Amino acid sequence: MNATIRSQDDYEAALARIRELRTSPATVSETSELKQLLDAADEWDRTSGGEAAGERDDMEALSVQTSASFALKMAGRFPRRDWVADIADLLGKDRDYVEWHLQHDTMPPQDLLTAATRLIAGERPARRAAAEQGHEAPSPIPERAPPLPEPDRPGEADEGRVTSRLRSVANILVSGTAVSLATSAVLSVLARLEGRSAVQPVNSTSHWYWGEAAGRSRRLDAPHTIVGFATHHGASLFWACAYELLRRHPGRRAAFGDAVAVSTLAAVVDYAVVPKRLTPGWEKVVSPAAIGAAYAAMALALALSPRVGGRGRS
Repeated sequence: MNATIRSQDDYEAALARIRELRTSPATVSETSELKQLLDAADEWDRTSGGEAAGERDDMEALSVQTSASFALKMAGRFPRRDWVADIADLLGKDRDYVEWHLQHDTMPPQDLLTAATRLIAGERPARRAAAEQGHEAPSPIPERAPPLPEPDRPGEADEGRVTSRLRSVANILVSGTAVSLATSAVLSVLARLEGRSAVQPVNSTSHWYWGEAAGRSRRLDAPHTIVGFATHHGASLFWACAYELLRRHPGRRAAFGDAVAVSTLAAVVDYAVVPKRLTPGWEKVVSPAAIGAAYAAMALALALSPRVGGRGRS
């Protein structure tokens, strides 16, 4: 369409096309056409003195203008008034929103046109009306944000975790050593009472490495005694770990109950679960009653061993 308007008919046709473009999806070519039509309509209004558009209402008159001519028209209607602030007030938006649209060479959006029409019709924005009455309009009370949780001091949480782990390690070492020494002592005494050497139960524990002959060694000797005691001590530390896990969250459980549970589990695993080569080897040297006494000593050692960190015996 020719963007030059030479007659009232051209003007009316341009207005119809402007309305169509305002309500249809805009492509690049349609946006260019709309701008040309708006400029041509502005030029026709200026050259014709506006008489041709005089019968149209304010909304229609404003809607066929670019943002630049819209701003000029509003400035002419309100020469000594901050009409930008008034429109922003009527819209309930920031002044920047209105100014942003006025700085772009396109048609003003519908909400600006509606607010401008309301302003032309004599509506008083809330803030201006309040100022004219001698007081400012009350500002909305901002919602109070919920307080942020107070952050931990740097390193405090890490230090707490490290301390807790160190206490657990200390408890495992103490209770595991107590179990190792107590069960070894009980087995040594009972072995003597049953006519065996006091070190035979410890030596027999090395049978996983030395074979069946380990239980027949009646003397302290490095190959059997050291390997046997190291194996027994390692197993004692392992069961002390299980006991420590229970005591870290004791609830209403007694320490002795947890100790008996761990000792019973150890007996079941040692003599009903693991292969024969991995048993403690005590059955090769002492009676079942002596073995039962060793596991009872294990439970007592776990329950009575001192603990670090405030979770003592109960």
